[in-house]
Amino acid sequence: MRGSRRVGRAVGVTAALLLVAAGSLSCSRADGAPVDGVASQWPDDEPLTKVLEATRLRGGRLLVLLVEDEWQRCATLARWRRAGARLATTVGRFDRLLYRADSREGAHVAERFHVVSRPTVLILDGAAQELGRVGPPLAAATLLLELEGVEDGTSAEHALEGQLSATPGDLSLQLRAAALWAQRGAFTRATPLLEVALAADPDDAQGWASQALLLRGDLLLLRGLHDATGALRWLSELRRRFPRAAAAHRAGYPLARALHRLGRRQEARALLDGWAKSAVEHHQAARLVLDEPGCPAPWALRHARRALALDAQQARYWARLAAVQRLARDAAGARASEARAFALSGCGAQVRGSLQPGH
Repeated sequence: MRGSRRVGRAVGVTAALLLVAAGSLSCSRADGAPVDGVASQWPDDEPLTKVLEATRLRGGRLLVLLVEDEWQRCATLARWRRAGARLATTVGRFDRLLYRADSREGAHVAERFHVVSRPTVLILDGAAQELGRVGPPLAAATLLLELEGVEDGTSAEHALEGQLSATPGDLSLQLRAAALWAQRGAFTRATPLLEVALAADPDDAQGWASQALLLRGDLLLLRGLHDATGALRWLSELRRRFPRAAAAHRAGYPLARALHRLGRRQEARALLDGWAKSAVEHHQAARLVLDEPGCPAPWALRHARRALALDAQQARYWARLAAVQRLARDAAGARASEARAFALSGCGAQVRGSLQPGH
């Protein structure tokens, strides 16, 4: 069935010319063999409208990969490359485009499609309609399921909508749907589902109310509507009403961000100093300097180094340290930390070269 779809999406002469102009986006080789979409070219920072026009003329679909930096780009593609031929061939059936966080066009795309965390893949048609998305940690297996689901009409969103229709009273499904829609900026769809969860589980016996409060305060208000005052209110209520809930602990970082945005910066840092106990929590605390302007780099460095003291084998911890070191103007330290991150990710010089734009 997928073979017939690939034949049906053959590129015409006019579309092929436009594809060349748009950066060699074609998803089929001249000899008709499948394309390895992971190792082949990911055009970098092309204008989205130009690429979408080529995709529209071809009747295809476009993958847009948004990453923080060069390490995250290489680590993500290297991880997909190790996943095997099935993912590589599936990705090869899509046009491809990549943006880093420091790209002006990438920032525009992230705002337009409400991308609140990276790495994220958007799956678009030629009319810029979102067909699916996969967010962090962007595992190869999850990406493969979503891509095949988009091709077959069984994407995560379609599957979730079908399950909700079949079991409309399932609150766990409603919370999953609320999270999905909040991540995509569909706030009017997410909000009623959160209200239902809060009303149905007022004592948090099932954990639904605490999850709903976290989703509302973080994804909906803080990262979605940029309403720090509203986020502070709901996240504080979560910690007050359900202090032992797992969601109350996870609220520590978004609560600190809300405090920081409201000018309560010392209070925000003090909260994270007390909140961070594990390596992953110190890693997240260090991110405050990247997420919120005005956070002192020396403070973030302490958390980044503490994460590594607890677990020095995580590539992303070294990459975070490198990012903070750059802000602290420690260029030599940043280069050394970034080299460790690349090495731990299986992103040596040879691999990085093979995954560079144009290869």
